[in-house]
Amino acid sequence: MANSTAGGMVIAGAGAGIGELTALAGTSEMVPTAKRGAYVGGMVMTILPWCPSILYAQLINRASNWRYIGLLCGLWSFIGLILVVIFYKPPHRVNSEGYSRSKIIKQIDFVGGLLSISGIVLFLMAIQWGGYQYKWSSVHVLVPLILGAVLLILFTIWEIKFAKYPLVPKRMAKDSRVLSLIFVITFISGANFFAILFFWPTEAFNVYGNDPVGIGIRGLPIGFSILFGAVICLVLIGLTKGRIRLLLIFFSAMMTAGWSQHNIRFKLQTTNIV
Repeated sequence: MANSTAGGMVIAGAGAGIGELTALAGTSEMVPTAKRGAYVGGMVMTILPWCPSILYAQLINRASNWRYIGLLCGLWSFIGLILVVIFYKPPHRVNSEGYSRSKIIKQIDFVGGLLSISGIVLFLMAIQWGGYQYKWSSVHVLVPLILGAVLLILFTIWEIKFAKYPLVPKRMAKDSRVLSLIFVITFISGANFFAILFFWPTEAFNVYGNDPVGIGIRGLPIGFSILFGAVICLVLIGLTKGRIRLLLIFFSAMMTAGWSQHNIRFKLQTTNIV
């Protein structure tokens, strides 16, 4: 039962990730470049009903069984599937004229995709296990950590030296400094994002009490802050005429300040000072 549940979550996670990114890309391709920020922000606002997701999950689990959470998400995804099939008609892409489906498939970098995905998965597994389920010096942590790092290095070499159609087009590397910084900031902000999603409910349960409603209420700021922060930033991209550097500096400073305040508060709470 546990294996089937984990397998289902893997499939659901892959679908959710691809669906989210494709929805962002699909929205972007249907509107003028100057208005992409506002339109994508409007699309992101559709997440609003699910901002109290932690509260929903706690109430469903208390009232019945946690598996109904998956049922609810599955039904909602099915509605999305029907709406996409009926209403989404992607516009014609000028840069794909004369390309057959087989030719497009041949230009997909399957090797690079395999190396990057497997490397990231193994590396993240080690990071999550280390110091929590297993010791950092244990085989369970060191093997996926080393293999993940090796695969990511091989991915970089493949993309630079061998890939005919690399996942990261070589024209983007003309300003390698900017590209590298964007990758670093994306990696760090993504780590912060998932750390908040995964660990805050557990922390709220263990530190502040196991009342389901209390845990759900403490989870409200996460959902609403992520949503409105994303929308505000997307709108600001248009209003500031693409001054992304300033936006990255500002929101990176916000992440730093938020984690610093949280860590101080957590230490005080766990030592019974507060």
